[in-house]
Amino acid sequence: MERAHHTSTLWQVISDFGNPMVWGTFLFVLLMWIKGLSLSHILLSLAIFLLTVGVVSAITFNVARSRQFSDTRDLIEREIRSLPYFCTFLAYMVVAAIFNRQDWSPKWLVFLTSTMGIGLGICGFINLFWKVSFHTFASSAMATMFFMVTNSWWSLALLLLVSLVIGWSRIRLGVHTPMQVLIGFLLGIFLPILCAMSYLGGFLWT
Repeated sequence: MERAHHTSTLWQVISDFGNPMVWGTFLFVLLMWIKGLSLSHILLSLAIFLLTVGVVSAITFNVARSRQFSDTRDLIEREIRSLPYFCTFLAYMVVAAIFNRQDWSPKWLVFLTSTMGIGLGICGFINLFWKVSFHTFASSAMATMFFMVTNSWWSLALLLLVSLVIGWSRIRLGVHTPMQVLIGFLLGIFLPILCAMSYLGGFLWT
C-alpha cells in the first residue's frame, strides 16, 4: 500500500512538473537564453508572459476547479475545462501581439506564442466534444518549436521523450486515456509544422 502511494506521488510530481506553466515557461526562458537575449529582455519577456498568460491561466483554472465535484488538483471533468482553454488562448494571442510590437523582441517569440495560442484554441474546441491532454500537447509543441529555433536534433529527441513521460504520468493518474494523450502528443508535433508553413512561418524564419 505504501509503495503504491509513493508511486502515485511520483507520477503526480511528474505531472505537476509537466504543467505547461512550469515546464513550458522553463523552456521559454531557456530558449531565450540560448538565443542570446540580454538578461533584461529575458526578464521583461517573462514578466509580460506571466502577467498575462500566467495570471489568466491561474484565475480561470481555479474558477473552473471550484466548480468540479472531484477534489483533485487537476481539471478532470471535461465540461469545466472550456473556460481556462479559451481565456488562456486569448491571453497567448495578446502576448504574441505585444511581442510583435517590440523592436527588441525576436520574431520567433511571436511564432511560439501564436502557435501555443492556436493550439489552446484547438484543444478548447476539441474539449467541447472530447478530452485531449493539453499537458502532452504543450510539451510536444514546445519540443518541436525548440528544435525549429535551435535546429538541435538531440534536444528534439530529449524533449519529446520528456513529453512522453509527462503523458504517461497523466495516464497513470487517471486524468486522461492513452488515446487522449496520443492525440495531444501528435497535435503538438504537427501544429507547429503547419503554422511554420503558413504566414506565421515568416516570424519563425525572420
